[in-house]
Amino acid sequence: MNLIRRIITANTPRKTRLHDEKGNFLGWRNLFLHSLPVTFSGLLRISIGYRVELPWTPFSAINCLRFNLKENARILEFGSGMSTIYFCKHCKEVFSVEDYRPWYLKISKIIERKGINNIVYKFAENKKEYFSFMADDNRGFDLITIDGSHRSQCACYSTKLIKPGGVLYLDDSDRESIHGNKDNKIAETLLRNFAKKSDAEVHEFTDFSPTQFYVKQGICVKLTS
Repeated sequence: MNLIRRIITANTPRKTRLHDEKGNFLGWRNLFLHSLPVTFSGLLRISIGYRVELPWTPFSAINCLRFNLKENARILEFGSGMSTIYFCKHCKEVFSVEDYRPWYLKISKIIERKGINNIVYKFAENKKEYFSFMADDNRGFDLITIDGSHRSQCACYSTKLIKPGGVLYLDDSDRESIHGNKDNKIAETLLRNFAKKSDAEVHEFTDFSPTQFYVKQGICVKLTS
């Protein structure tokens, strides 16, 4: 029974692998367009350990973020990964913070190997160093992504750092809890309330993500210029 559940739901609170944790179906279009990319990228990771250099966010969210990115964009990331490498290729400046040392060292090696020099990459020793990363910046950011720890505090700071016309993105917005607490849900509520007060657009993306054989949701808040 446990094996059957794992096959159908990926051992997560989903109806099936084709639904996010809120119960939303990914849609037939996304199923058609992204079944092959998720399978191919997943097999590469499992078989030879290769990670595609894309954000591990819903494919439809990647398309939206890429559409809104400009070459001179400044990006702030709470939580690093393949998205860090991707954004460095497409934008002027990337500022990224990480609090899991083994992952920080792994991404640092990739950055060094590729000779990437348009990034400020920091390891946060504690909670405050993490969520207050770049809090004193007065130039603002065109895109801020929240995909790591202490999400509600990061969301709160992000609303003060985002530029007019900028984009705020929260990954895994369908998850009730991350790291055993409700912080992710609080972060989602903060961003939705901010969008309402700012008359900003909110876009939801329920889709496959690179390498991950199940569906999840991300939300994007697009501010007016």
